[in-house]
Amino acid sequence: MSTDLVTWKNLGLCLIPDQGDGYDNKGVYSGSAMPIDDKIYLYYTGNHRDEDWTRHAYTCLARLSKDGWVEKQASKLSLTTKALHTTRILRWVS
Repeated sequence: MSTDLVTWKNLGLCLIPDQGDGYDNKGVYSGSAMPIDDKIYLYYTGNHRDEDWTRHAYTCLARLSKDGWVEKQASKLSLTTKALHTTRILRWVS
């Protein structure tokens, strides 16, 4: 966290991989954030491995409130490829 973008305070991890069988059970990376009202929405790539250890990448969403609490959406997002470059990692295009 920073109020001046020079001095920083480490508040720890915001998003961590799910320990169970979630959409990001093996990794959380490559994302973007968008403020809406008093919350920040975090769009990120969730790295999932199935029982055969096959990798699957999903676009996931979490909400960060002003008090710093993170709430992950239980399901993956379905986004059209018109909004994204076609890769396994989330890429926003304006």
